Amino acid sequence: MCVPLAPALVATALAIEVGSSIAEHKAQGQRAQATRQEAERARILERRSLAVRQIQESIATSQRLRGVDEEASRREGSIRASAAAGGVSGGALNAILADLEGSAGRASQDIRDSNVATLEQLELEKLGADARAAARIAGAPEPSSLATGLRIGGAITGSLASLKQLNTNKERATVALGEEDV
Repeated sequence: MCVPLAPALVATALAIEVGSSIAEHKAQGQRAQATRQEAERARILERRSLAVRQIQESIATSQRLRGVDEEASRREGSIRASAAAGGVSGGALNAILADLEGSAGRASQDIRDSNVATLEQLELEKLGADARAAARIAGAPEPSSLATGLRIGGAITGSLASLKQLNTNKERATVALGEEDV
């Protein structure tokens, strides 16, 4: 027995539409997964970069503090040598050295305060990296099983309508020709 060509074409079109819908659903899932992975990689790289900057800032702060201490020591040595040469001692010398020590202490505290602020800012930038990654992940379009189901349902409905139309046309042709087999 031979399968009528029109119903076979309708069935083939239905199979293609269903297969296409399922393939698109899977592809959307893969794209969403790739977006999530890319966002996580970007987050990790940005956090690593910020961690390196934190280390660099801490090293630079240590160097600046060492520089302040070295400069204070040089100035103290120079003041003591000048004082000894000029015969200055006692309260006057102690006042000058106390002023030098206070200036160095304030400079060191300013450097530390600046470092703390910079490190806090870098921590906030890490949180920003986390937030950006979360937003990208949340924005990754997930495949919709409902949409896929509706697309397949629409294809089935369309195929059934086509088959019904073919049967209606066949019945009309049979009636018009007055024959049983058309």
